[in-house]
Amino acid sequence: MVPCIVQMGDIEMSEVPSDEEEIIGDIDENTSLRNEGVKKVKSSNWRTLCCKALIILIAVIIFLAILIRSWSDYGTYITKHVFPPAVHSMSVQCQSSSKDIFNAPTCTWNHTDTFLLRCDLDKPNKYLVDITARETADITWDHYLDIAFRENVSCTTLIIWSI
Repeated sequence: MVPCIVQMGDIEMSEVPSDEEEIIGDIDENTSLRNEGVKKVKSSNWRTLCCKALIILIAVIIFLAILIRSWSDYGTYITKHVFPPAVHSMSVQCQSSSKDIFNAPTCTWNHTDTFLLRCDLDKPNKYLVDITARETADITWDHYLDIAFRENVSCTTLIIWSI
C-alpha cells in the first residue's frame, strides 16, 4: 500500500521504499492486488463456452444414436433369447362350457367323426400349445387352432405359450 499524507484537500505522495517498487513494477491488469504477484486466471469468452457446449451436445447426440441403433439391431434378439416364454392364452375348455382365465380363445366342439376342438385366436409368431390330454390329441394351427382328440374328453386346460 502506498503511504500518503493528506493536507487541506491536497494529497501528497511520499517516497516508496525500494522493495515495494519491485512489487509495484510486477503489477499489471491481470494481477490480483490481494495476492501479490499471483496472476488472475482469465475467464473464457462466450465463443469458447458455446463451442464447448456444442461439442458436448454433439457427443451426447451421437452416443444416444448409437444406443438406439444397437437396441434396434439387437433388442429383438435379446428379448426373444434372454427373456422367458410368456403365456399368450389360458383357459379351461369343456364340452358344455368354457372358463376364461387369461385371454381365452373362442372355441367350439365338433363331434362328427373325431372329437375336435376348434379355437379362434391370434397366432403368436412362435408358439407352444399345452393341453391336459396331450398324448391323445393331434394339434394343427393354420387359420384356426384345431385339436383333434382320439377319445372323448369332457374338459381340457388349454395354455398357449409365446416362445
